[in-house]
Amino acid sequence: MPNNGRPRVAPRRTIPRASFDELEQALRIDEHELRRCCVQHAELMYQIGRQLAEYESRRDATKQELAETEARASKQIRHAAEVADVKITVGEVQAEVALTAEVIDLSAQLLQLGEAIGQRKALRDAYIHRKDMLKELVSLYLTDYYSDPVRGGEAQVRNIRDAATEGLQRAYRERNARGRNSNQEE
Repeated sequence: MPNNGRPRVAPRRTIPRASFDELEQALRIDEHELRRCCVQHAELMYQIGRQLAEYESRRDATKQELAETEARASKQIRHAAEVADVKITVGEVQAEVALTAEVIDLSAQLLQLGEAIGQRKALRDAYIHRKDMLKELVSLYLTDYYSDPVRGGEAQVRNIRDAATEGLQRAYRERNARGRNSNQEE
């Protein structure tokens, strides 16, 4: 089949959809598998965001259903009171609405969804922190921090810091020397 001059794109490999517990376990960063952690991070963040959006959508739908159920129950209670020729206060209507089985079930679902959303937001925040830690670990890896088993790369970091300090001192001396030369010429 001709490709019409377009480069061939490899199919996207995806990580199978993970459960909440699997996403929690994947938070751990293994320094020896840093590449794998970095490669998988975006897909894991996507899955967390997708789960969070899914639960927020469920919560919103449950809120809407709860409001509609409360309105129907209120209408039924008011109608029953009108037929029985009983005067009922707004507070009494609200209390009876809150005690209907459907409203109790939907309220419980809403609480459970709120808890699930809170857990997923906490997991998302943990993955954001994981992203920052991956950046730091990659920087340490690139500077060969882990290559010196005795000192943990401290000597190399000290050498880099000393070279930077020496460069700054040399630039300062040169600038002062130029400043003195320009003052002498005047």
